[in-house]
Amino acid sequence: MFPVPFTHTSPSISRATLTQVIRRDSFLRFTLSPSGFSSFQPGQFVRLQGWEGEEPTYVGDLPKPGQTLPLSDPFLQSPYPLLGRSFSISLARLDETGTALLGFDLIVRVVGVATQHMEQYQEGREILIIGPLGKTGFTWNGNSEAILAGGGAGIAPLLPLAQALRRMDIPTQAFLGSRTEGEFPPSSRENLEKIGVELHLTTEDGSTGSKGLITDILEAPLGTPKDYEVYGCGPEGMLRSLCSLCDKHRKPLQVSLESMTACGIGACLGCAVLPKSDTQNHPLKVCIDGPVFQGSHLQWP
Repeated sequence: MFPVPFTHTSPSISRATLTQVIRRDSFLRFTLSPSGFSSFQPGQFVRLQGWEGEEPTYVGDLPKPGQTLPLSDPFLQSPYPLLGRSFSISLARLDETGTALLGFDLIVRVVGVATQHMEQYQEGREILIIGPLGKTGFTWNGNSEAILAGGGAGIAPLLPLAQALRRMDIPTQAFLGSRTEGEFPPSSRENLEKIGVELHLTTEDGSTGSKGLITDILEAPLGTPKDYEVYGCGPEGMLRSLCSLCDKHRKPLQVSLESMTACGIGACLGCAVLPKSDTQNHPLKVCIDGPVFQGSHLQWP
């Protein structure tokens, strides 16, 4: 079990104050100070409904049950998404003792209507959040050392994991990859170094670190007899290759899945993934069964 405040707790609805906004390339880094939010397990996530109170006023009569509307109808022309957006909890902001949670970071990659709207956020804004969500976060199983493997925005949930591991004096290495130097989340590398993690970098274009894929630089350490626990988060293709590599070298792997969690409570099945048939006979929902799974328990397309 990880030390306080990196422990699992039940979700709640609360308001958080945006205390810092960092903008870099296609990324935003939000630092939030939530009320009534005292702990979380690395790998858990929160849901933001940042456009609360900004819904447009509809013109004309509201639609009746069963009525079909053309896409041009004003009722459907909302500039704000209907659903909230989910983000992994990133770096924990702690007090001087390192045991009390003062706030946390979220890494937001600007890719659509909701995140483009978030680009307008300013410090001091209040945001409605639900969390921490997720049944399973990362766990420590007593191995001698840890390897973190993160790709692009998937680096975000590995930061609080690194904080928890280093609090326990677990030797930890982080292998980080992205397509280009600009696709590493803001301050992620600097914060990992401050935590005391040994960094290894790779980019597909060679702009930072070695040129190639993250699995290229993981082959050597995973091929040693060291007793590693491996943790991964990133694009599906990266995790599929990482799982194959860990299977090859008989290293345990925990993966945090990135998925479109439309509802966040297990109702819509939008985030369903398939387990191996010998572990479970029905789909798993990333939002309530995960987001962290044993890599060897999943079917990889």
